[in-house]
Amino acid sequence: MPQLLIHSGGGALDSTSVKPSESINSSNSNETEKTNETTKSAKSAKTSESVTDTENFETNKITQTLIDVSNTNLPTSNRGSINVPESAESREASTDSSTTDDASLTWTRDDFNITPDGKQIGYRKDITVTDHDGKPSGTENVIVPGLNAKGLAKLKKNHHIVIPEGIEVIHECAFTGSATQVGNKHEHIDGETYIEGVTLPQSLKIIEYGAFGWNKIKGTVTIPKSVISIHNGAFVANEIEKVVFEGVIDGTGKEHDTDADPYYLAGVGSVAFQGNKISEIVVKDNLGKYQLYPSNNPQKSDSVFDNQNPGTFTIEVGDEYKRPITITQENSNHTISVIEGFKENGSPVQIESSSYFKKNKEGKYIAVKPGTLEGQCLFYDIINRQFRIIGISHFTYKIVPKAKIYTVTFVNGNNSNYASVQVKEGKSISENSVAGQMMPSAPSKEGYTFVEWNADSTGKDKSKIFTDQTPVKSDMTVYAIYTPKPAPAPIPTPVPKPTPDPAPETDEEQTPAPDSTPITDFVPSHVQEYTKNQDYSFDVKKQDEAPSKMQIHANSAKHLPETGSSVAMAMNSLFASVFAGIFVLVGARKSLRSYSKHARKN
Repeated sequence: MPQLLIHSGGGALDSTSVKPSESINSSNSNETEKTNETTKSAKSAKTSESVTDTENFETNKITQTLIDVSNTNLPTSNRGSINVPESAESREASTDSSTTDDASLTWTRDDFNITPDGKQIGYRKDITVTDHDGKPSGTENVIVPGLNAKGLAKLKKNHHIVIPEGIEVIHECAFTGSATQVGNKHEHIDGETYIEGVTLPQSLKIIEYGAFGWNKIKGTVTIPKSVISIHNGAFVANEIEKVVFEGVIDGTGKEHDTDADPYYLAGVGSVAFQGNKISEIVVKDNLGKYQLYPSNNPQKSDSVFDNQNPGTFTIEVGDEYKRPITITQENSNHTISVIEGFKENGSPVQIESSSYFKKNKEGKYIAVKPGTLEGQCLFYDIINRQFRIIGISHFTYKIVPKAKIYTVTFVNGNNSNYASVQVKEGKSISENSVAGQMMPSAPSKEGYTFVEWNADSTGKDKSKIFTDQTPVKSDMTVYAIYTPKPAPAPIPTPVPKPTPDPAPETDEEQTPAPDSTPITDFVPSHVQEYTKNQDYSFDVKKQDEAPSKMQIHANSAKHLPETGSSVAMAMNSLFASVFAGIFVLVGARKSLRSYSKHARKN
């Protein structure tokens, strides 16, 4: 954290590492530890010089001071040529309260040094020290910064801090950054960790001296409507581009609801936002209701928005002059005036007398010749017949010659007027150098695929491919280049497969099996046993073969022509089979009877 704390008045506070202490001094309306610089600023702000004739003040004297750019509190810090004062990227980064998806980098109350009542970040406390730097040992009152060790480690990975809800006071120098010098100039220190964005809670009431000074806060800072006081130098020397006030800071706010009187520094202190890059200020209601604490002397450079350095503005001859700062009021019943001019040939000149700008019939100042000018713009209003400076902006205006405008003609086949786009010399279409001009959509052609635009009508010279990134240096014509779409593969005609004829149903004729019941009645009842004659045997195989032959003939006959002869043949076959069986049986009976007779003889 800070090695050197910078006072707006040029002094410095030593921020020493502190040890635990039993005594903690919280910020309150009776605090006696405030710096002399803060007290003096509050007193001088309430005794502003009177202007006898508010409508006819010494314009020449103010202009002389205004244009003297060599006598400023903080150095001009140009960002290079810019056309839009506030970048969308920086605005998004600084106003997003959740800049990381990593839960370990989300800010919690455990990251801050908070008073026991849970309402204040940073505080003072008494510590016991040994003799050092020629000082005897004793008790010293030191500042405890806003971030503890855990918070400092987190800041190295997440530069956008989120102050937790419930916090009402941010103590003096709670988050002050580091600088190499004090006084009129400052520089950030390489290798140091700085705050680059901040989200303030809706519970916040007071932002004390130097609370966020000398950091690198970018983009937009939103002041919650609950805030009643912003002390001197609270946001001094950052890179803020826009300030939004959600409530009126009118000098009547109380720190506690039970307080009889307003907070002693209710309002916005001197140089509270000095030395930033502010180009836009948005206020609730109107600025006339805000209690601002600068002097009315521009030579002091102590206004709330003094020494803004928005950078370099580049315009062309013929373009309109635009002020580097805009102030938007919800209620326009309050008048904010401006004095603006440049240093030309070493002398300050107001814009109405400048040789580089002329007023047209609409009352706008138009650049008439090229050149680089150092300029300043002073905003002021009149409160109770007193002149009050709101802020001073230091900037650079770079006027360049009017660029030639060329036309790119796009040809699509026979359509020579497919599109035409105007582009400033040396610019590409993507740079939007001419308002409303953009790259045409890709054309189409039946049976072809669009490949590119090319200044070579054949498309063979690939060095002449034209895109929205191509710089335009003259009028030119580009052609749509196509390639034939590949012929679709032929779809094969399916060959039908022949369907086989269904197999004919088999109508098998069932042939009754021959009677296999053994013949038992040929044996006389009085015969008890007999001995088989091994020399006498008989074979009845014809009984088994006959049905098979008959079945084969029957199956074969099924496929023959149905004629009378086929029926006769079938009957003959059946008759022959049966007849053959009868012969077998008869033969068997004869053999058995012969055997029986032989047995009786014996």
